[in-house]
Formats: sequence, C-alpha cells, structure tokens
Amino acid sequence: MMSMKAETEEKLTKPMAADTAADKKDVKWTPAQLEAITLKGTDILVGAAAGSGKTASLTERIVSSIVSGGADVSRILAVTFTKAAAAELKSRISNALRRAAAGNPGNRRIARQLSLLPGASIGTIHSFCLTLLRSHYAELGIPPDIRVADEAEASLLRRECMEETIDAFYNGDLTIKSTNLDFTTAADNISDPKGDGRLASTLLSLYEKLSGHPEKQKFLYTSADTLEAGANAGAGFFATAYGEPIKRYLDGIFEHYESVLVAACDEFALDADYKEKYLPTFEYSLNFVRRARTLIKADDYAGLRGHLAGYTPPKLGGIRGREHTPRVEYFREARTKLKKIIDEVYASYLSADKEAVAESMRRTANVLRAIADVLTEFEANYSKAKLSRSLCDFSDLEHMAIRLLYDENGERSPAARAIASRYDAIYIDEYQDVNLVQEKIFSAIGNGKNMFMVGDVKQSIYGFRGAEPGVFDERRRRYLKSGGGKYIFMSENFRSEAPIIDFVNAVCAPLFKTSRLYYDKSDDLVAARKTDAGFTPPSPRVVIIEKPHGYKDENCDSDGENQSENENTITGDDFDREAEWVAAEIARIIKTESKSDGSPYSPGDFAILLRSAKEVAPAFEDALRRHGVMSINDTAANFFECPEALLVLCFLNVIDNPLRDIYTSGALRSPVFGFTLDDLVRLKLAYGTPVYTALRRAAADAAAIMSGNGDVEAKLPPELYLKCSHATETILRWRDVARSAPADELIKRIYADTGIRALVYADANATGASKEYRDANLTALYERARAYEASRFRGLHRFIDFINGMIEAEANNPAPRPTGGDENAVHIMTIHQSKGLEFPVVFVSRCGRERSREDEKKPILIDSKIGAAMKLRADDSGKSPVIIDTLPRKSLAAAAAMASAEEEMRVLYVALTRAKERLYVTSCVPDPEKLVRYHVSGAEFFSRHTVMSERTYIGWILASLGSSGVDIKSKAEIIRVGDELPSAQASEPFAKVKEDVEGVTSAEIRLAERENAKDAADTGENADEESSTQIKVSEYEKLFRERFCYQYPYARIGAIPAKITVSHLYPDSLDEDMEPKADIDIDTDVGKSTFSDTTSIRLPPYASLLHKNRDEAALRGTATHLFLQFCDFAAAEKYGVEAEADRLTTAGFITKEDREIINIHEVENFLRSDIYRRMKAARRVWREQRFRLRLPAAFFSRREDKESIFGDEKILVQGVIDSFFVEDDGGVIIIDYKTDRLSRAELNNPALAAAKLIPRHSRQLAYYRAAVSLLLDVPQKSITPLIYSLPLGAPVYPTEEDLIAAVGVLDL
Repeated sequence: MMSMKAETEEKLTKPMAADTAADKKDVKWTPAQLEAITLKGTDILVGAAAGSGKTASLTERIVSSIVSGGADVSRILAVTFTKAAAAELKSRISNALRRAAAGNPGNRRIARQLSLLPGASIGTIHSFCLTLLRSHYAELGIPPDIRVADEAEASLLRRECMEETIDAFYNGDLTIKSTNLDFTTAADNISDPKGDGRLASTLLSLYEKLSGHPEKQKFLYTSADTLEAGANAGAGFFATAYGEPIKRYLDGIFEHYESVLVAACDEFALDADYKEKYLPTFEYSLNFVRRARTLIKADDYAGLRGHLAGYTPPKLGGIRGREHTPRVEYFREARTKLKKIIDEVYASYLSADKEAVAESMRRTANVLRAIADVLTEFEANYSKAKLSRSLCDFSDLEHMAIRLLYDENGERSPAARAIASRYDAIYIDEYQDVNLVQEKIFSAIGNGKNMFMVGDVKQSIYGFRGAEPGVFDERRRRYLKSGGGKYIFMSENFRSEAPIIDFVNAVCAPLFKTSRLYYDKSDDLVAARKTDAGFTPPSPRVVIIEKPHGYKDENCDSDGENQSENENTITGDDFDREAEWVAAEIARIIKTESKSDGSPYSPGDFAILLRSAKEVAPAFEDALRRHGVMSINDTAANFFECPEALLVLCFLNVIDNPLRDIYTSGALRSPVFGFTLDDLVRLKLAYGTPVYTALRRAAADAAAIMSGNGDVEAKLPPELYLKCSHATETILRWRDVARSAPADELIKRIYADTGIRALVYADANATGASKEYRDANLTALYERARAYEASRFRGLHRFIDFINGMIEAEANNPAPRPTGGDENAVHIMTIHQSKGLEFPVVFVSRCGRERSREDEKKPILIDSKIGAAMKLRADDSGKSPVIIDTLPRKSLAAAAAMASAEEEMRVLYVALTRAKERLYVTSCVPDPEKLVRYHVSGAEFFSRHTVMSERTYIGWILASLGSSGVDIKSKAEIIRVGDELPSAQASEPFAKVKEDVEGVTSAEIRLAERENAKDAADTGENADEESSTQIKVSEYEKLFRERFCYQYPYARIGAIPAKITVSHLYPDSLDEDMEPKADIDIDTDVGKSTFSDTTSIRLPPYASLLHKNRDEAALRGTATHLFLQFCDFAAAEKYGVEAEADRLTTAGFITKEDREIINIHEVENFLRSDIYRRMKAARRVWREQRFRLRLPAAFFSRREDKESIFGDEKILVQGVIDSFFVEDDGGVIIIDYKTDRLSRAELNNPALAAAKLIPRHSRQLAYYRAAVSLLLDVPQKSITPLIYSLPLGAPVYPTEEDLIAAVGVLDL
C-alpha cells in the first residue's frame, strides 16, 4: 500500500520527470501549476493550497530549467527548513535528472549537471548561513573552523554566562547605564521568590525570543522609546502602537453586538408587544455600542472610559402569556452578555485614568532599558565564550549572516552583492515558516527577478518556533497591489474528495476572513481529485458526544459551558466515551466498508489527529485495543518520562551520591537488583538507614557468614543477603568506573552489566514496537551523554545537574522513534505531526477541548511589530509584594490572544485537509443540544468576536458551518448519555457458546469449553457440541454454587468501614446502610465521594477539580484552599501572593488551572487578618496535620441494639487539620479554612454567615478538637476551634454547645 502522502505526489512527479515533448503532453498541469513552472523574469510567490502538488511543481520547475532552460545546478540555491526535506528535494531532482539522462544518453550537459548535484546549494537555511560564515570568516572576525554547538552544550554555556552576568551586576562590576533604575530593582520587577536561578531562566527566555528579531535586544530599547514617547505625547494610550491591539479587540466586540442589536431592533419594531416592552432598552444598547465604536475610532481612551462607566440600560418590560422564540431568547441572552462584557472590559482595560496609564508606560520603559542593558552585557559575555571555543549557535548563524549582508546603515553590503551574483535562481520552500531575520537574509541575496518562494500561509503552524506568517502575507499583499513580483495561487486540491473540500471551505473560509491575513473567495480550495467510478464519497461527519455529569458539589450549579479534556472519564464509566465511539467506528469501517478503489480498508488507512495528545492518546489506544484494532501512538512522549531512561538516571544518581534513599531504593526495587518492598523493610529494620549504609552492612555480614564466621548473627534470609552482596558489588564497581570514565562510558558499562536492553525486549507486556521505542530511548540517553562529554563540560555530577535542569525547565525532549516497524496500524498523532501527510480516513478528535491561553498569560510579552511589556511591582522600589498587570502588557496579551487564535485556525485547517476519502470531527461536551441551539440562533452574526470568544474547535466548526448556510442542526450528530455506544466485538467462539447457552455465566462457559475440548481430543468426536455443553454446564453450575455461594456469618459487622474521615462522620453514620462499604477516603473540601457495593472504579475526590461543569465560584474557592494548604506565608508576605502562587505552580503543588482562578484578594485579606497575626506570633504552628483516632463503632449509631451488633469493634477515624497553633498563654487555636459560597446578605451580615457555617462544619471541628487534645495532651476545653471563611474574610467561632450538638460528648 502506498504510504501516506506519496500517492498524490507520485501521480505528479512520475510524468514530470520526462524530457520529451510527447511525454510532457501527457502531464495535465493546472493553469496555476503551469504558470508556476514556466514563468520567468520576476520574483514569484506561490501560494500552494493543501494537496495542490507544491513539491511536484517546485521539482519540475528546477528540473525543467536545468534540462531545457540551460540553468546550471551550481548556480541554483534551494533552501528549505529541515534536513529531511532538503534531502528529499535533492533526491527528487537527482531521480529526475537520471531519467532525463537515460532518455538522452548522448546529452553530456545533463550528465555534467548530475555530477554537480552532490555539491549543489540545496539544504537548510542554517547550512547556507554556515557556508557563508566559513567563506567570510575574516570579515566577520570569527575562527575559520567555527562549528555549530550541540544544543546541550549551547544550553549549558548560555546558562553559565547568564549566571556570571547576573553575579557581575549584583557585585557592582557591571551597572545599568541606559536608565537610572538599579539592577536589583529591575530584577525584582521581572523575577519571583525562586531566586537568581529563576531570574536567569527568565532572562534567557527573553534572549531566545528576541533572537528571532533582526534587532535582538535593541528591540527593547526601541520599545522603551515608543512607550516613553506615548506617555509624554498626551494624545492618549489609544493613539500609540501599544493601543492598537486593545482597540481592535474592543471594536470587534462592539461590532458584533451592533449587528445583533440592529437585527433585534428591526424584529421588535414589527411586533407590538416587543416594540413596547423590549425595543426601548435594545435601542439604548444599540446607540451605546455605536457611540463606543466612534470613541474607539477617535483614539479617545478617556472618552471611552467615561462612556462605559455610565452604561445603565433600562430594564426589559414583562410580556405575560407569551413564549419567546429561540431567536428572541438569543437576543435576550446577547443583551445580558453585553452588560457583563462591558463590566469586564472596563475592569480589564479602562479602570486606570490617563495619568496612571502614562506612568505605567514610563515605568515599563525604564525596566525594558535595564533588561536590554543586561542582555547586551550577557551577549558580549556569551559571544566571547563561544568564540574562544570556535562555536556558534543557530541564532548566531542568522545574525552573523545579517552582519555580513548589511552595512551599518542597513544597506546591502558588497559581500551581499557578490553572493547574490553567484545565483541565477533562488528557491525557498515552506516560505510561510520564515522569521523576520531569515526574510532579511533572503532579501539581501535576491536580485528582484530570481526568487521563487512557495508555501501555504494557511498552514503556518509553527509560531512557537518563531515563524512569522505575516512575512508571507505582506509580500502577497504587495505583489497583488503594486507589483514588484508575481503571486500565483494553486487552489486545486488533488488529495481530498469533493465533500471534504466543501466542508473545509465552509469551516475555514469564515474563520480566515476574521483574521489579519488576506483571504478572499479565490483562496477557497477547489476539488480536483478524480473520484473512482462507482464510489460515492461520504460527507464529513460532525459527531458530538454528550459528556456524562460527574460529581456535583452541593453548593455549585453546573452550567456546562467549560470543558476539560480529562472530563470524558467519569466515575462508573471505565472508558473514554469519545475514544470508544471513534474506535468502534474504525472497527466498523474496516469490517463493512471499502475504499474508493474497491479494496478493503486496513488499520494503516486511519489517523486520529489530536491537538494535544500527551494525556489523551492512551485512551484511544486502549479503545482500539478493545476493538481488536492495532494502533501506533506517534505522539512524542517526553524522553525523561520514559521508564527505561528514568531507571538509568536513577542508577547514575546512586553512583553520584548513594546516600539519597529515594534513588537507592528505586534502583534496588528495579528488575536489575530485584528487591521487593518487603526486602527493603527487612533491610531497614535489621541495619537501619540510610539504605545504602544498611546495604553495605548487610553485604559485609553476608561475606562474614559465607566465610564461616560464627560471631556474625544472620539477620536476613540467605536469598536477601545474596541480593545485598550483588547490589553492593555492582554499585561499588560503577562508582569506581565513574571516578575516571566520562558519563557516556559509564552508561555503556551500566548497559553491559545490567543487560537492560535484554530486559526491555523480555517485557511480556510490551508490544514489539514499544520495545523498539524503549531500546531507542536507551541509545538516545547514551548519545546525549556522549554529546555532553564532547563539550568542555565534564563529570557525572554536572551531567546529572544538566539533565535535571532540562527536566525542571520542562524542555521539549521528545523520545526518539525507531525507523521501520509495522505501519499497518491506526496512527494516533498530533495535528502538527500530521502536516505533510495524508490518510484515507481521518478523525479530528478532542474538538471539545479548550484552546490554550498560555501565550497571553506570560508576565513578559514581546510582539515583533509593537514592542515589549510586562507586569510590574506596585511601586518604583520593586519591593512591593503586589504585582500589577500594566495596560501595555494587557494590550500585548490581547495581540497574543489574536495571534494564538489565528494560528489555531491554521492548525484546524491542517487537520481537516489530511483526509482523502472520509473525514470525522468528534468532540465530547456536557450539553450538545445547548451548544448546537446557540450556534443555530447566532449563525447570521458570525464575527471576529465569535471567533475570539469561542474557545473550542467544535464551537468554531458549528459557528462557521452556520454562517456558511449549512443546517448545523441536521449536520451535527448528537450521541446522548443514554445512547448505547458500540461495544467491542467478542471473539467468535465465545459469541457462539454465549448464543447456545443462554443465561449461563461466562465462568461456566469457559469451564465447559475447556472440558469439551478435552473430551473431543479423547474421543475424536466433535458431534453434538451443544448438548455436551449443556450437560457440562449443568454439572459445573452445581459445583460453582456449592463453592461460591458461601454466606459470611459476620456480614453485619462487615458494614463497619475499616477507616472513615471526619467529613463523613455523624452520630448515625452506620445506620444509613448496613451493607459492606469500601473504605472512605481522606477528607476533602472538593466534594463528597459516593459509594457502592460494585467493583466500579471511582475517581479520587480531588479529581472533581477536573470537572469544569462546576461553577466558577466553587472552583475558585477550591483553588484558593489548595493554595493556603501549600503556601509559604513568609514568602507570600515578602514577595506577594501572585509570586507565591507562581512558585507553587512551577513546583507542581497546584495546577496551572488552579493558579488562574485563585482568589488572590481573599488570600491577601487573610494575611492582613488578626487571626494570621496571632498565628505568626504563636509559640508553635502545625499545618496540614494528619491524624488518626480509634473510636468505638457504637459512637456512630443510634440503634438500640448497637452494643450487641458492634461490640468492641472500633473504627479508624482519620483526617487532616488545616492548621492549629499554640499561643504564648498555652491556648490552642484550630483553623479550618472554608470556601463555602455566601450570599450577598450573608457577606454583609456575619451573624447570618455564622448561622450557615456553624451547623455545617461543627461536626468536623469537634473531631479535630478531640484529635488535637490527644496530640498535645491538653483538655478539649482549652482548645478553640474556628472556621475561617475566605469569602467573609473573618473567623467564625462555634460554641461548646454547637460542638456537643453536632457529635455529642467525645469522652476519649
């Protein structure tokens, strides 16, 4: 079977290689392709749509120019972005020239061109730059033998130089020169409590981001000048470049609501009831929105600020006895949303007055200049270090090429003109992915008539690597408007069937028209694939699966608007519903459908594309496995999360320092040494700790015992002594090797000694492909160590530090994938991995997952066209614990949000254009009907605001389809919770017996089948199997019931849980259900667990945090409580709550999602409270104190016969106390943080709040008090428990009577 993308390309390239006119007549080029191949005498930009034969056209242009046009291979420059793409292009040209030479054996010129091809300038942009540098080393002042540093080496060197630079500034050896801001203040404004190591990471991240800009750190000086000029001009923030993103964002909002309100007013004017009751308030809102747009266009920041502050729309009048249509409901909802949006816009962008905004711009400018000074000094230090080693990095290649090609005035240098004269033709593939620096290089070496640039701006999806699609778009606009070059668009798609093309246009055209990139009707795809006779291509399917509702907090109402990708797996549902549906559909197609050519489908014809696959790909693997379909997970796992790599790193840590028990215990527990957990416990009890010391002692005793020394008492079993001896001997041998051998040689020795590669292949639970992956990981780790040792850095300890740094930095370290293997399997991959590939059937899944907003949340943002900005400390000293988000940074965040949304449009386009014959879009959302209904009503109001406010692909798809005139109500296939999903097909023998023996258990069937097989083998008779099966089943049924129907005589006591938490205790806990229960889990504020007597798996309590169908207030409260659980209060006071939240997120104590919704204000109130002041002054403080109490089971029953039922049985009561402390007078205070939602009345009246909170939580506090009484050995009455209500910002004190009423007297 032809692999992935080869089919379309082979159709084009085979005939294109021909040299004769007769052969060329057989090639059916499209007009656009023919023009791209033959046009000469001008620069050409080719927009090549997905599946349009881009590579084939590029190859044909090059080959035809050599064979027929007299071009010389040595005077051609062809540049692409990867070594693999460059090698493929060179191979295609070589094959074409070979065919041409074979057809023209006497043509010596073609033969000569073929011989020149190996030395041709066909490669990556970086290989071209390196060639320039080496041939002009004297002009650039660099060593002639300069080489590109390995990324590991460059990373280490960068960090070392940055830390040296920071130290020099702190020590006063270097100073800030461009502003009066001192280094410490500047550093405090961009760092957090994690110290200088974090500051170094922040500055390095900025440096790498600026490396993609032609000005590098000079761009920060330019940004500072722009900000200061804007602050001093007096024209207002909107008149500056920084104001543009916010203006565009706000105008998009008001433009959308203007169109909605116009339609509403027109409709209400035609109905007497609505005209009287609704029209006045809608007209008010319409006029208000129009006025807002006028102020935005006038750059009137202050005017807009005052205007939005005065939005007070009249209330809607009531209309009795009339049911509103869905359209009217849409208008009503839009009006409500507008009010909310105006409030949010004012708070986010317009709350500061003109003077405050100007001051934040000046302060930002000062910090930017200081950072630029630091980066300038760092670059000088870094450059010096690289030159001393004859090194450069990839960024240097581009920027030194700029130095070579341009003079000090920014004009083309003599060297540039000389280099340009070498090339008659310059070909640039994947032009949509160039950055600003690369574009400047290409512009310098072209002559205005010889550049051929090809790409598809709609497939520019590498913004995270620095790609600037605006470069392609700006050149296209220039060519279309004023000439200077020719733009050709190849719109024909030879890959996909017509229904898929129609679907892609219907979805993507409305999206692209809202973006800043140029798009009109001519940019739509045109279906050019020839459909095989007798095949009717199916329409793409949009499948929306209803997400089951999980746990529901008693204080929270779910609106179902937000989703998380992890919500598909719900308690009682042991498979992912979306993955299960996809797997079942794939299995169905393989079994029942045929491809367009009539051949059957095989697993290799399918691809499942995911936007982010790391967490969710295994669910699809599992579902496919259940349906008997092979799959390959092409998603790149993090190399350092692979178990085999972790094991070797564990060994290396033990060799480096064996006294760290975690690593030593992990190594001993591995298959290499074979210790069990019991072995480690025995070792610790016999010889103490640390583990390595105990190991050495045990090995010494083992040697003495084996030598016959009767003075040594055996403390361990003989087999455990053997393990200890082997492990000790091995570790000592490795440590001895590490003293002199480099890290790569040590790893090679570990592989040899442990036979770890053999262990990988001996894993019975792993498939052949996964074994190859794991073996490739071991090779990659060795190669990484070898590259490290090849640098100037040496030693095991530094290698481990280097690896740990990569892990902590969450660097992109994809695990290697071995070549070859079985490709006849469903490919599960990210959309980015699928670029350039094609499959007969494509499932674009997880479309209900929200788009990432990481880009707009970074504290320091850079926009290549506008400038840079950041969050700042609240005062000029930089010492304030309060961090403010400045308006310039918010504006860049708005620009980043737009750029991110536009790139996501392009990612979606790439996904949808991978399919050849069948396309599926799948998602899983809480309320599909609501989603569809909303987009049906709003179809005619599709706008830029629709795109920016809709966070999921499925929302985009429905909205776009509706705006394109598609009936999305009939297009969307909704699978509800009650609908049964297709189940995995059972094997035929099992199905047959199940059909024959109705009502018999599967265990009995398996026993019967086994006995039947034995009887058949003994007698040679296979007749009358059904009768035989029935007889045997009857016999085994009797035996089964005898052995498995035993009744436990103490079943009543089985109702007592082994342990229980205080949140589940009350005086009659054991009276509700006397059936046996599972253990009740640890206390949590998140929600209450549910229990059953089934064996179904349930999520841990904290997993309800994943369910975004809880309301935002409840989630915010939970996140705030988690923050208080782990917060370093001293750091929060010193550096600010925001900085401490960032630290906890980075350290993994709280998730990024939690960080976003922490109620910072509530925490700051707590730090200012009297109870916190008392905690700080306390003699001793305990936080997150776990406890366990054994209490009589009879405590928790009100049955009259409880004593006879429960007797002396006890229950282990456990829990976690948020905090308690002992004051100087000996009094004990217990604090229980609570985030319960309070009404406005309760917030304004603490007595009402207490009336709500005390009955709800007194029971917990009573048990907490009992536990603390035992822990501290103090009477309960000397302990004061309190509830600290975070929303209220104050403590609530239950009385002694409240506690007794809750649980009675706990006399322990």
